[in-house]
Amino acid sequence: MLGEAGPRLGLTAGGRVDLSVEEGEGLGMTEGPWGTVQYWVRLQAGRVAQVFVHDPAPAALMVFEAALPGQDLADLPLLRQSLGVNAAALDG
Repeated sequence: MLGEAGPRLGLTAGGRVDLSVEEGEGLGMTEGPWGTVQYWVRLQAGRVAQVFVHDPAPAALMVFEAALPGQDLADLPLLRQSLGVNAAALDG
C-alpha cells in the first residue's frame, strides 16, 4: 500500500536522488520534546559520506533513572510524564 501511495504523494524511497551540490557539509537543527535535535551531513561526490545526529533524549532517560531511588511506585507515571519520557524509551 505504501509503495503505491508514495509516488502519488511525491515521496520516493531508496534509489538515487540527484543533488544540486556535489561536495559540502551542513548542519540542521530542530526542537524536539527533550531539546534541540542536531543533524550534521557531509556530501562527497554527490553522495552522503557521513552523518551525525545528536538527540537529547538519552539525557532525559538518565535524569529519570537518577530520580527513581526513593520514589513511591504510584508516583512513577507522574515522574515519567513530567520528564516527557515515553514508554518505548524505557524498554531497553
